Amino acid sequence: MRRLLIVVLVLGGLIQARAQSLWDDDVSLDDNLYKARVEYTNYKTGYSSEFDAVVKVRNNKVTEIRFDNGGYIHDNVSVYEPQDYLYSGGRLNSTGYGFKANVQTQSTKTGSIYEYKIKIE
Repeated sequence: MRRLLIVVLVLGGLIQARAQSLWDDDVSLDDNLYKARVEYTNYKTGYSSEFDAVVKVRNNKVTEIRFDNGGYIHDNVSVYEPQDYLYSGGRLNSTGYGFKANVQTQSTKTGSIYEYKIKIE
């Protein structure tokens, strides 16, 4: 009887640990460049579009969006490269089949707010 109780307790602990790991958001992407689908919205004008872009991931966060025209936005504000926008968000979340993140930027000149919904599959 004691042996059965020990086996039940051990198995119960393993099942609970496995179930907990399914809920933990510890799934992450390696630091690298990834192709992504981006939904863009300009809240001042109401304009929105979808496009493909390359995104840079560092520490499970989208830190840069590179556009096809050679332009980019990034979270690295530097006195050597002053920005005319504020960058926030970018934390990646697992969707079960890929990753998603939201990035918001705000123009320091006009106050316009832009949102980038990013999907990496």
